[in-house]
Amino acid sequence: MSLRLNSITEVTSSGLLLLAVGCKALSSLYLNDCKGIAGSTEWLEHLGSDGTLEELGVKNCKGLEQYHFLKFGPGWMKLQKFEFENEQSFWSFFPRDRDPSYKADTYRYDLLCESLKDLRLAHLVTEPEGPEIGLRFLLGKCKALERLCLEYVSGLIDNDMIALSQTCKNLKSITLWLIPEHYHVGGRIVFRTGFTDQSLKALALNCPLLQDVELTFTGCEHWDHLK
Repeated sequence: MSLRLNSITEVTSSGLLLLAVGCKALSSLYLNDCKGIAGSTEWLEHLGSDGTLEELGVKNCKGLEQYHFLKFGPGWMKLQKFEFENEQSFWSFFPRDRDPSYKADTYRYDLLCESLKDLRLAHLVTEPEGPEIGLRFLLGKCKALERLCLEYVSGLIDNDMIALSQTCKNLKSITLWLIPEHYHVGGRIVFRTGFTDQSLKALALNCPLLQDVELTFTGCEHWDHLK
């Protein structure tokens, strides 16, 4: 059973919990622009514990942030497709604000997601050096991953892409939308994109099935040293 809800403000977290409890055959759930589900994430925890979902997509839903999906728990094991787009625009990254769902020292990243083949993350704020990396943990865990799209994910570094390339040998397509940020490199602060040539080299060396690479740069036209 597949369910898509688009721009339905009447949908609440309580309603989603009833759905999670009552629809045992639900295998695909997509939520887009549903503004009324802020509050409890018990429905997400229940769907995760039940472990029947194969596809989960959440776009522009107010109150649902990246750290909430760590509560999906064992549900990650069966999930084959996951998409999350934060409600915020990438321009809100300046200055970089911590994800409002973040709670220090409360997260576990020992989650299994070895069935995940298709992953899209958009408009996320993470910390380059941790300790809490949010949904970036997926990049080094998805052994079956074939398609990856990262759109304006703040805080990404070369180590993320190197870990991805060493884990995801089945990767066929990757899309990266990048925007320059300030990074600490060798005791100084540099303004550049999170990924460098080291990331591209790692992909070329470690991903033999890779066919499509799309790179999109935003905010670089006024910075001559980035060209």
